[in-house]
Amino acid sequence: GGVDHNIAAVSSNILLADTKIHDGGHTVEAGCGVLLQQARQSTVTHNKIFDMFYTGISTGWDWGYTATSNADLDISFNWIYNIGRNRLSDMGCIYNLGISPGTVFDNNLCHDVYSFGYGGWGLYSDQATSDVVWQNNIVFRTKGAGYHHHFGLNVSFVNNVVAHPFALNATSYGADSSGIRSSQDSRSQLSSFVAHRNIVLLNHPSSIPLFGTQVNSFNNVTLFNNVYWSTSLSIPVEQLTFPPRQKPVNFDTWQNIDHKDKSSVV
Repeated sequence: GGVDHNIAAVSSNILLADTKIHDGGHTVEAGCGVLLQQARQSTVTHNKIFDMFYTGISTGWDWGYTATSNADLDISFNWIYNIGRNRLSDMGCIYNLGISPGTVFDNNLCHDVYSFGYGGWGLYSDQATSDVVWQNNIVFRTKGAGYHHHFGLNVSFVNNVVAHPFALNATSYGADSSGIRSSQDSRSQLSSFVAHRNIVLLNHPSSIPLFGTQVNSFNNVTLFNNVYWSTSLSIPVEQLTFPPRQKPVNFDTWQNIDHKDKSSVV
């Protein structure tokens, strides 16, 4: 992994600001509102992106832990909503793939994400997303998790509000209906992120704060100073459950597993 320093042909110093992008995807449904692929030192800020069938802003696009030309992207203060529209799957308001040192996703507003099936995420750290920060974002009304971390390293998820996720087609316990979702690659232990000072607000009895696809999905994840709450449970502190999905535990037990969620509260 690392940075590819042979970047002579890489797009850079791009500014996209104060635009309105909407009602797209009629010819190519998988068209994104913004695709910033193989780029560095660029800014996407104060844009309004809505009524799309797929992802709002898509960045990165180096698969796995390979050398990358992506770096130093500023994705901030964008308002993204009404995407997916029950047409396509595996998408989100903001999507990143691969290593992107210095990239920050800051103060974005994301809501009303409805995929056709799997993967109606809010903020989406896909394979090997590394060296990025997600901070000060507000996400609500998503079909899947408000934040989805596939696998990646040195990712910070801090000071975000994730509210009202609910998988409308949920058929099994906690099926993607969570605030924060971790799907660590079952082939590798190379995955970690830090989540702190976040608020996770749930409004459906089948929603859960954290969802892991593997038994070890939260093994290398550091959580602390978070707040979890459910408006649909009479006694959230007793009824909310935490990973692992295969054998969920209550909050007190969760906090005693590898010191998870120290100083967090329900």
